[in-house]
Amino acid sequence: MEQLEGNLNYFRKKMDEDKYIILPRVVDLTNRSSEINSIKQIMAGAKGIKSIFQHLGYSYKTQELNPRQNKNDDKRKQLIIPYKEQAVFIKEMSNLTKEIVTELFKGRKRDPDLNQSYVSVLYSVKGCGEQDIHYDYDPSNELVRKFYACILFLEDDSRLVLQNGSDRVLQSFNAGDLVIFRGDKPHRGASYPENDN
Repeated sequence: MEQLEGNLNYFRKKMDEDKYIILPRVVDLTNRSSEINSIKQIMAGAKGIKSIFQHLGYSYKTQELNPRQNKNDDKRKQLIIPYKEQAVFIKEMSNLTKEIVTELFKGRKRDPDLNQSYVSVLYSVKGCGEQDIHYDYDPSNELVRKFYACILFLEDDSRLVLQNGSDRVLQSFNAGDLVIFRGDKPHRGASYPENDN
């Protein structure tokens, strides 16, 4: 939390403006490579882990089915982990992330009550293609409480494509970086042609 001291008001202002918040190196993962590699081995070898889409099966703009919906490469995996089943390392990272986000939201009138809905691990297999641009919830849905995505990157050279209006920004992240954004902000998972992540 020391890295945030003195910068909290700046980040809170960006939250109010519904910007992407990037917090560099908020978690020290220097000596955690064995635990991270264990997670990668589980994600690479386990059966029944859900593949998440590369191409949307639905168009937000036309509200019609997307003909590319069945052309996914099945190289982006997501495993949702119930709290009681989380390994010590994942539980620790989950709690640290929640602590940071809670600190950011402290004193805000908007969305003051935080509840962690779920924790998941995302794993991109070598050769994974870029996702279609998407939202985590449909922005046309007028929700009283907004959902936020919070991504903690476990490895250097991690990437996420952030969409700012018509501008496409390929953002690089290092191990321990955190990005937070509202669920109706457009984004897409980046491609990983040369390595797993």
